[in-house]
Amino acid sequence: MTTILVFPFLAMYLSKKLGITKLLLLLRYSIPVILIHNTLFATGISIRGDYFDYIFFSLEYLLFTTVLYNFSRSGKKVIHKISKVVIYTILSFGYVIGIPGILLFLLLASGLESEANFPFKFNRENYVTRKYFYSALPDGSSDTFKTYRTFKFLPVEILIDKTVIIDAKYYELYDAIDDLGFSIRKKDNINYLVIRGSKNRAYRKRID
Repeated sequence: MTTILVFPFLAMYLSKKLGITKLLLLLRYSIPVILIHNTLFATGISIRGDYFDYIFFSLEYLLFTTVLYNFSRSGKKVIHKISKVVIYTILSFGYVIGIPGILLFLLLASGLESEANFPFKFNRENYVTRKYFYSALPDGSSDTFKTYRTFKFLPVEILIDKTVIIDAKYYELYDAIDDLGFSIRKKDNINYLVIRGSKNRAYRKRID
């Protein structure tokens, strides 16, 4: 929410403070980092934990709006006028959705941070499944389980599976978080993620 409401105004300040020369220098070093991060993220590789990627994408947005605002002030050509329209559209949009967005954010905030972590091993490799809870969905509440391959001496993780369980379909799987258990099982050379719940209930999903 801070990204939507505050960053465009912060971009205006930074645009005036940095100037085009410093901003171009910043872009020169930022673009390769952004390309590398976004490419890795798109392929499921990220820094371990909940917040790093959210923070990184927020900073990308700040850089984008700063460049756009600076560009809109640098001349009177049509392209500069277009960029000015874009930046003010971003500002207007942010504040139009601001008030209901704050309410929505309060409902979704619990989904930004994992409720519980379930580390386990498979073939001597380290894995962790994180449980996220979302309560503001049209279909009702849901549990999202993201399973990552982790490494002992590296701060990175690889997303290998994302499973969303809607309460209308799998709500009976478990009664409490402590009832949950996760593992990977191989059958006929196929790997399956197994979610064990209460009273020997289980959910199995094929993973590649």
